Amino acid sequence: MSRARNGDVLRRLGQLAFDALAGRRGLVAMTLAYATLAAALLAYVSTHVYTSSLMEDLNRRRVQVRELEERAARLTARYAALSSRARISAYCEERLGMVEGGGSHLVRVRLEVGDAPASSRWRYSGADEDTSSDLGPQIGWMTEVMQR
Repeated sequence: MSRARNGDVLRRLGQLAFDALAGRRGLVAMTLAYATLAAALLAYVSTHVYTSSLMEDLNRRRVQVRELEERAARLTARYAALSSRARISAYCEERLGMVEGGGSHLVRVRLEVGDAPASSRWRYSGADEDTSSDLGPQIGWMTEVMQR
């Protein structure tokens, strides 16, 4: 029953609009019908234009995101290349005059915090000269170059 009544109402409304557009309902009804139709078409067109501009903006943002991701990948690769061990080692050797450490360049230092000096448990090994004079008189009891 409700569906039949809704169909009847829509049919009557459609007939009223058609009569108004045709001018059979008077000048005021015809003016209102054309104004309503113009407003509906204007709303449709403006919605379509706004949607198109949003889609263009969205596509432009996607391109920007893709470009930024590519730039981030390039910068990450450059960072990895610049911070690689081989590059840093080559830079230190060429520009700073450093040499790569080997077995003869290694020195072990043991710190003793307690009362007993390290010399009671460890033997000195390393360079021939005494390093305690270079480090100061107070450092001898705290650190020593040792080997088991």
